[in-house]
Amino acid sequence: MLKNNPLLASFFVWDKEEVGSDVALHVVVRQTDEFLDQYILDFGKVKTVNDVKNIAFKYPHRNHAMFPGPLFKALTVEIEDGQTSGLVLNGWYGHS
Repeated sequence: MLKNNPLLASFFVWDKEEVGSDVALHVVVRQTDEFLDQYILDFGKVKTVNDVKNIAFKYPHRNHAMFPGPLFKALTVEIEDGQTSGLVLNGWYGHS
């Protein structure tokens, strides 16, 4: 998913003294496997799908997706009851 949506791993860059406080650059960084490993994290195992919902509502890493960036992070979660997995996204989705 992230490889197909490069804006998710982007940054905002600005310098108030050089370009003014209202001007910012939206920078998209070239993605590598190492880069993606920093943004898609293994949360571990939970018992049920409801546990994944609780992670989404009480996201444990509040500083993951903040200005200036990166504007996206995700947690992979193994769900024991269904022998499946989930993905919890955390990001700033204000892209137009």
